[in-house]
Amino acid sequence: MDVEKVARIARLKLSEEEKELFSRQLKEVLKAFEVLDELNVEGVEPAMHPYEIRNRFRKDKARGWREIKMPNKEGEFYRGPRVV
Repeated sequence: MDVEKVARIARLKLSEEEKELFSRQLKEVLKAFEVLDELNVEGVEPAMHPYEIRNRFRKDKARGWREIKMPNKEGEFYRGPRVV
């Protein structure tokens, strides 16, 4: 991977020393991931998460703003909490 290209996309100005440092560091990271290529994963189902995730929240219910009960109503206006 080209460090200059990544820096350009991220809109970073890198010195030559930084380019060399980041290039070496990026090579080390990619080398660490090469270990995964050596694993035998035949018959292993792909997984997004090791545990089943469920939505524990209620379903959203659309309501109009007029249906919301506001305690501080003055005529046709609603008074919100004071902001300091």
